[in-house]
Order: sequence, then C-alpha cells, then structure tokens
Amino acid sequence: MEKIQKVIEREFKKGETYHVTSTRIDGSEGFAIFRPTRTQNESGDPKVQNSSHIIRCQSFSNMNNHWDEKNILFTRKSDGANTYPWSKGEGISVWNRPTRLATEQEKLILDYVIERGEALTPSEIRDIKINTILNS
Repeated sequence: MEKIQKVIEREFKKGETYHVTSTRIDGSEGFAIFRPTRTQNESGDPKVQNSSHIIRCQSFSNMNNHWDEKNILFTRKSDGANTYPWSKGEGISVWNRPTRLATEQEKLILDYVIERGEALTPSEIRDIKINTILNS
C-alpha cells in the first residue's frame, strides 16, 4: 500500500527573518536569509503565475552558484565590486527546504543588504561576522 505524505503548509510572517538551506548544483549546501514582504504560506502567491512555493521577500542568497561568476547579477552598480556567489533577490523557494528563524547575526547581514540595496561581497560578510563577535 502506498503511503500518502501530508504536505505541511508553513506560514512566513511579515517582518520575521528566516534562514533556508538547499543543496546547490555542485552538491554543496547553499542558503538564503530572507524577510517576507507580507505574511504568506509556502504555497506561494496565487496572484503571481507559476509562483508555487515562492515567498515574496527581501533575500540574500548564495544558492545560485551555477551561474557564471561574471554574470551581471554579481556586479554591484554602486562600485563595480563582484559579490559572487552572493545575490540579492525579491523571492525565494522554500518548497521541501529546511527553514528556520534567522540568528541575530543573520538578521544583521540581511539588514545591511536591505539598507545598502545590493548584495555584499564575501569580505563584507566576514567583517560583519567579526564585528558581531568582537562586540558581544
């Protein structure tokens, strides 16, 4: 007899910050930090075609490492710095991906991305992590 698996509809609240992980194309683990722009569940936005499981949000992610590092999405407009593998986005898929509330450090990183309006470089992320440790 075939076992039927129940799908759990998780709710993501506006203003909360979350962390989602995924296996990237090269087999390594990628993740995103995201903050929904409105409260929604993981089935997606019914107003947006093909949006199943996409959470509309402000996000910072390294999940798209299959894109070429010379892709324009990784070049900041403000200073031309390359942010590969990090990108800023407005939606994230949570379907079948482990998701949890973000840590304080992860919230700080996303806050900085939102304030800046563009992705961070790996060295900027490292600096935020070091400053968080030094200030605690």
